[in-house]
Amino acid sequence: MNEDIVLAQKIICNNYNNKENTRYNENSIIYRGTNEWIASNTYIDLIKNRKKILSIIGSGDQILNSILVGSSNITGYDISRFPKYYLYLKIAALKILNKEEYISFFVGTYYDELLNIDVYDKVRKELYGEYLLFWDSIFDYFDQIEINESKLFSSEPINKYEHIRNNLFLQKDNYYKLRNKIDRINIKLYNDNIFELISKLDEEYDLINLSSIIHYPKDNFGTNNSFKKFKSFLYNLPLNKDGIAINYLYGTDSYWNKKKIIKNYFSNKEFKLKRLSYGEPDHSILVYKHK
Repeated sequence: MNEDIVLAQKIICNNYNNKENTRYNENSIIYRGTNEWIASNTYIDLIKNRKKILSIIGSGDQILNSILVGSSNITGYDISRFPKYYLYLKIAALKILNKEEYISFFVGTYYDELLNIDVYDKVRKELYGEYLLFWDSIFDYFDQIEINESKLFSSEPINKYEHIRNNLFLQKDNYYKLRNKIDRINIKLYNDNIFELISKLDEEYDLINLSSIIHYPKDNFGTNNSFKKFKSFLYNLPLNKDGIAINYLYGTDSYWNKKKIIKNYFSNKEFKLKRLSYGEPDHSILVYKHK
């Protein structure tokens, strides 16, 4: 934890470069919110009532939405050391802020709402242990602008409308339903590369959420037959009898269909391509059902 704090402070001070040759690494950025359309009916039908899951941490949104729709035993993983702290910051905020305050705190404007220090003083009351120490080490030593404009966070633009559209737990009264569930779940987190982690796990899961890592197989398998190797990786996932693994695809028409990657590598009967929409966003889910 101390190393995590020192690295985070160095990144905010621009004294450490957390961008390496690969897209993702152990010091890479925190994503403020998901750009996956989790709230779509197709996506929710896939993750609903999957009690025991292995999920990417990322922005934390995949895990929070899964809890809302029935997951209670969660194993989270991320190659970066920082997302676990962000997940618990969101959980703490969920417990003490109303929905509007929560949205403003995580997706507000840079100079007013976003990661507002006064709001953090309320949120920190629900943090504990390493998560409290980590965020105190950030908010006690840096001002709001320094934190938000640092390379600790993704610079990818995100707005309130898209954030609410993407997250079922931010729609209607689901936020408060999630709050009522959050203390009755079991969470354990791993800071590890999923391609290495699966050989260390001795459990099987109802759902494995791989997010969009299917877009970057070359980072882990090299340029030679990278999708063929990724397919073998899917076959070896620790899924139970009825378990599924989901892979999020962006630009279904513009990239995946034109390159015929789905046809060439994932046409077996254990794979299904689920289209989320035929407009914007042009996204799909590649589902692997355990053989």
